[in-house]
Amino acid sequence: MPELVATCQVLSQTPQCIRFQFDGRFAGRPVVWDVTLLALGRQGGEQYLEVGAARQGIQPIRVGLLLDRVDQSCMLKTRVMIENYKNLRPGRHEFSGPAKRSR
Repeated sequence: MPELVATCQVLSQTPQCIRFQFDGRFAGRPVVWDVTLLALGRQGGEQYLEVGAARQGIQPIRVGLLLDRVDQSCMLKTRVMIENYKNLRPGRHEFSGPAKRSR
């Protein structure tokens, strides 16, 4: 896990939002993932991934999870989720089910 931490660049962080970048692949091409990870809290609703339009090799993605707060562990798990998502395409992808809540 330390190697994953070393390859993520945190751009900003609050208890409700982390923005970070890492090198990866999307649609068969190398990209820099620009991730905004949001804690949706107890408000409910759907968890989601929203893949935006790439610009100059930067691939934005917003991830909203039913968490009270986000931290480094959430960031790393989100990175693994993005890397392992088989049919990730541009647009919004909603999914339900409780996420394990941070304390």
